[in-house]
Amino acid sequence: MILASIDLGAVRARVEPTLPVRPIAVYVWVIVVLNGALWLKTAASGMGAEGTPEFLVGTGLPTNPVYVEDLVFWLPLMAVAAWWLWRRLDRGYVVIGAMLVMWFVESITVAVDQWMGHRADPTSDVATLGGAYLFAALAVIGIAPLTAFFRHVRGGPWRPSLR
Repeated sequence: MILASIDLGAVRARVEPTLPVRPIAVYVWVIVVLNGALWLKTAASGMGAEGTPEFLVGTGLPTNPVYVEDLVFWLPLMAVAAWWLWRRLDRGYVVIGAMLVMWFVESITVAVDQWMGHRADPTSDVATLGGAYLFAALAVIGIAPLTAFFRHVRGGPWRPSLR
């Protein structure tokens, strides 16, 4: 496992004590709660449906793998990692830093995917312009915690010098 091979103490040594850990942790928890609530609401609405649930129509899938992956792995990991960051534990810096980058990149790629999918099939309920705008907005919002995090990391993308 990659995380086991990382020298967490060395990573932590690069992080300035002025890193605003609490606002970043709260941001992560807000995303976790809103994302989890949306997925659970959507999945629960299809549980009692006869035939294919509404959220799967047009996908050709028996279940939504994104819901499974997010609800079982990513969202619980991020909730715990935000707690680690809040407590200034080394592993919190590593996981939250990586995930802030992933969420930013993912927001951009999903926005592009939604836009291109809508252009290919404007009648699709799966790929919509609303989805493209939502994820573009999430990317813009995600710049703030991402920048706040990496501005406090010596040797990071915004502070390349290790002096």
